[in-house]
Amino acid sequence: MVAQHPTESLDQIGFRLSKKGIKVSKTTLRKRFKEAGVQSMKPTSKPLLTSDHIQKRLKWAIEHKDVNWNQVVFTDETSFYMKQVIRRVWKKRGENYYVSTIKHPIKIHAWGYFNKKGFVKGATTSVSIEEIALTDLTDLSTSSRDIAREISSVTQTTPLVNPLN
Repeated sequence: MVAQHPTESLDQIGFRLSKKGIKVSKTTLRKRFKEAGVQSMKPTSKPLLTSDHIQKRLKWAIEHKDVNWNQVVFTDETSFYMKQVIRRVWKKRGENYYVSTIKHPIKIHAWGYFNKKGFVKGATTSVSIEEIALTDLTDLSTSSRDIAREISSVTQTTPLVNPLN
């Protein structure tokens, strides 16, 4: 039953069963799913890292272990999607359920950064980020681009790390 409709909520499963004349509570459904080894989990939204990715990351980390990371700005980004996405699916532990995704969904993209000194206080805009970058950060010139290129080849499935002095 769950294998055919893994994205349905307990309410939806109960409603579908009630249309077939089977009245069952959400608590009973949850217990029966648990007995069968099925639980509600977040779906896999992208494939895990390959062994090649892992080896390249390890090699890069070993080569850069002596970098003075106190002088590096770490960046990250995330997206907030405007349309409902599948948050949970019913599956057995260890099973993968891949969610089909729209190529260009409507979303708000957020970017941030921090270093040893912490986070920027207050809201940041493209203007304030540019001001901070121009006054407080020194581009490592060719070397930062080389490192970014190296990192890009190592972290093909993650956002680009941009080390700046």
